[in-house]
Amino acid sequence: MMRTRQLAVGVLLLISLILLGLWWNTPRRIDMARYAPANSLVYLEANSVLEIAEQLSRTEAWKALDPPVQLNPGRWRNRLTTLFVGWTGIGSDEHVLLARSQVALVMTDLAAMEEGEVLNVKPAAAILIETHTSESRIRPVVEKLLGKFAKAAYQTTVHTRTTFQNLELIEWKSNGGDRRVIAVIDGSLIIIGNDERAVKSCLAVRRGQQLSLINDGELRQMRGRLNSANALTFGYVPKANSAHLLAQIAPLLFGRGPGDLQLEKLLGSGASKLVESFGWSSQARAGGIEDRYFCEFNPAFASRLQVPLEAASISNDVWDLLPPTVHSVTIYNYKDPAAVWANFETAVSSQLDTLSALLADAIIKGSLMSYGIKEPLEFFKTVHPELLTARLSQDAEHSLVIARVRDKTAVERVIARETGSDRGNEDALAAQDISVAFVGEYILLGTVEDVRHCLRAHQESVTMARNGKIRQVTHFSLDPSLAGVMTYSDETQRVRGFIRALRVLNEFPSTTSVPPRDLDDRIAQLPFSASQTTVRDSGLERITQSSFGQFSNLLPLILPNQTNEAKDHDE
Repeated sequence: MMRTRQLAVGVLLLISLILLGLWWNTPRRIDMARYAPANSLVYLEANSVLEIAEQLSRTEAWKALDPPVQLNPGRWRNRLTTLFVGWTGIGSDEHVLLARSQVALVMTDLAAMEEGEVLNVKPAAAILIETHTSESRIRPVVEKLLGKFAKAAYQTTVHTRTTFQNLELIEWKSNGGDRRVIAVIDGSLIIIGNDERAVKSCLAVRRGQQLSLINDGELRQMRGRLNSANALTFGYVPKANSAHLLAQIAPLLFGRGPGDLQLEKLLGSGASKLVESFGWSSQARAGGIEDRYFCEFNPAFASRLQVPLEAASISNDVWDLLPPTVHSVTIYNYKDPAAVWANFETAVSSQLDTLSALLADAIIKGSLMSYGIKEPLEFFKTVHPELLTARLSQDAEHSLVIARVRDKTAVERVIARETGSDRGNEDALAAQDISVAFVGEYILLGTVEDVRHCLRAHQESVTMARNGKIRQVTHFSLDPSLAGVMTYSDETQRVRGFIRALRVLNEFPSTTSVPPRDLDDRIAQLPFSASQTTVRDSGLERITQSSFGQFSNLLPLILPNQTNEAKDHDE
């Protein structure tokens, strides 16, 4: 009896020790912001790479493309196995790394270089990977994976090793030396970057030599607003850097590169009085991925933006004016377009100094200058709320404007006054490659080629409404009547880039068992993305549902341009 009792106690003690060891070895999720520099321009985090992969593999688009792409996602679909590996650390080194890791990305700087007529924007960024695993175990697998990546992306395996603060920095360079990957491992943390200063800055934060982002109060507020705890990913632009980032990016929208200090100062000063922090989160929804964005406005600016919505949606007559090859459509859903325009101009100007207000007014009015409309307010008074813009191709420099007219005579009078032409539009506008056409109750304003394309499609009954394309455009579940602005966009190029990136990173062959034409046909049948933009009490909210969400934009950024171009040729 005594031996039986001793044996039972021994077994119980052994089990307790095993469970204690497993508990001790179980990774505790940490806040990755503790590794991000406080002055980061952009911060992104993902607490489970495998969860992202699993949710992507469940999307309708993945299922439609899986046979030709041959991604075979089954290796991460066994949730119990993944949980066991993540909890215990028992499994292959690569599986343990994937199952346990939390990932964050920080952008510390943004630079641009002009190469001929091409402007290349290069962010200085670093990826932070908390592996929750010992350095001795992860180092071999990390160096192996980075070596494979360098070979696939840069066509090189040459690397150098240097010492910094008693740590080894490993660097891989492309053959031309213009692209590189720098990695350092400090305990369970891996830092991988394309810029040495970015890597060293994150390392300084890790070692307590530099302030981190974790104490940013607005970061916590944005996480709560976007429910980051239940999101696949979360992104944040701090208030201190949102205006600076906008000042650097905005010139690109005007065809100018960063470096014009006077313009950047002016834009930064104006933006700092209008915009505060910015956030983003993503989750699986509606058979795709839903991205949610929120731009926090300055309270004084937000209080002035009163924009009444129009509950009615765009009628089918509008869809019958657009060809089926349209690239994107944006619908403006306001009761009184003229009042909204005037209110927006007033709200912006009220927060800016005289010089910034003049610049903002020029930018706002300039959005319709390309259509020969110098005074948008007068134009909007002549049209109904049924108003939209469309880009007929991805490369189009301008959009086409379509609006339902209140008073045709008044519209013609406005256009005649703007162009200085007694005939209203034909001569003066044609000289600017701008055309105006009336179809029933609607007016079309755009380039001569775009307007002719729409008129031809309407006359030949080859339109979005007639061939069923509208079902592909409005596939996702967002309700247009709840949005101030609703945008539908073709996802073809984004999905192609996403597939190229996946195939390179997974070392897939350049050809598949299914003909490339079949793959192109499958991609062409995917639904358009749908974006809903609404002004809220404290800022601007945008919700986008699409095939792969922002992942289809972020993943291709890892690859250099020449790799993408090579894959383009293969496909």
